[in-house]
Amino acid sequence: GSGLEITGGSARVSGWIELDGTTGIGTSGTGELRLDTAKAKATYAGVPLSGQLSLQTKLRDLNFAERRFDISGTELNLTGVCAGECAADDQAGWWAHMKLDQASLAPGRDDTVQASVQAQLRDSRPLVLLFASRRGLPSWAQKLLTVQGVASSARIAMGKSGFAVRELVGAAEQLELRARLDFRPSGRSGQIYVHYKGLGLGMDLAGGERNLRFIKPLEWYEKGGRGGRAVPAPSPGR
Repeated sequence: GSGLEITGGSARVSGWIELDGTTGIGTSGTGELRLDTAKAKATYAGVPLSGQLSLQTKLRDLNFAERRFDISGTELNLTGVCAGECAADDQAGWWAHMKLDQASLAPGRDDTVQASVQAQLRDSRPLVLLFASRRGLPSWAQKLLTVQGVASSARIAMGKSGFAVRELVGAAEQLELRARLDFRPSGRSGQIYVHYKGLGLGMDLAGGERNLRFIKPLEWYEKGGRGGRAVPAPSPGR
C-alpha cells in the first residue's frame, strides 16, 4: 500500500525472546530482534533504490494474549542509499538515523504500526520522491531538495490500508518543513508546507495532481489544507 517494493538483496536476522511465566504460559515477554541487509534493492514510485539497512527492534512488552507489542526504542539506520546509480562524487550515498520513541505493533489490525519518530537525515533529497518532479517549483524551492543536515520528527501509522505520516516537522539551516501525508494503493494525498530563507510555499497533493499555494501558505496549512487559491503545478512533460 505504501508503493515501496523490495526487489533484491540479502539479509541476516538474529535476536532473542524471553517469556514471562508469572503471567501465564507464553502470554507475555521481552526481547530484541535485529535485521541487517546487504546491497538491498527496492523501487518506490517507479524509482530504483539501493543501499544498506540495519533495524534493531526492541521488544519491551510482548502481550501475546492481545497481540499488541511495545517496540519503543527501536532504531533504524539507512546507509549508502542511492536513487538509481550513485554519482561518481557521491559514493557514500544518502543516510538516515531514526528512532521510535513510542511505538506499538499490532499484527492483523488496521493500524499495524503506530509510532513517534525522531530522525537525522544527511540531506533533504527524499523530498524529490514527494514532489515527484522539480518542474513547476520556484528556483528557491528546488534548492530545498539538497539542504544538508535535516532533523525531523513525526507520528506515523502503517496498516492494511497504507501508510500515513502525521505532523511531520523537519528543520535545517534556514529551512522549516511541515507535512501530513497518506500513501494508499489509490495514490498519494496530503499537504506540505515549506519555509526557506524567508519564503513560504504550500503544496496540496490529491488525485495525482499537485497544487501550489503561494498566498499565506502557513495559514492554509494550519487550517488543514482548506481555503486559499491554488495554482496547478506543471506536469513533468510540460
